[in-house]
Amino acid sequence: SDILLMRLHPYQRDDHSKSGIVMTFVNINQLKAAQQALQARTDELEYLYQTVPIGLGVINADLVYVRANNILAQMNGWDTSE
Repeated sequence: SDILLMRLHPYQRDDHSKSGIVMTFVNINQLKAAQQALQARTDELEYLYQTVPIGLGVINADLVYVRANNILAQMNGWDTSE
């Protein structure tokens, strides 16, 4: 079945007075499918970060770690509670 997004907007006349609402429905099946696929990939990456026996990390443009798994943290003596 289709997944629909309902939008409500005031109906505005040429004289800027409001006299009702405009209701539209937008099919968001593709958006939901993409969202689910992205969540599946995110879950896979999270699983890898938690289970691989090597240190993994992500650094930003300033060469500062913005993400590190527990192995990398232990290798560098970082507090893993953060």
